[in-house]
Amino acid sequence: DYKNLVPGHWKSLTKDSAEDKIYNNNTAVSQLHTLFKNKSQLRPTSELEKEAFASCTQKITNEIIQYQPEN
Repeated sequence: DYKNLVPGHWKSLTKDSAEDKIYNNNTAVSQLHTLFKNKSQLRPTSELEKEAFASCTQKITNEIIQYQPEN
């Protein structure tokens, strides 16, 4: 349950350290919990590729159309 998580930095996964930092103030905890509430959907690589190719194609096409060779 993400509501039990608090942000921080731990030097080791298995041992306590004086360098461990726990940020348990309300602002830090709220910011961390917000990350779990945000709905994000990963898009397939193929969809991202198509979008990138379309964008590149559009930019190249515009450059070709605007090209004015010197006379």
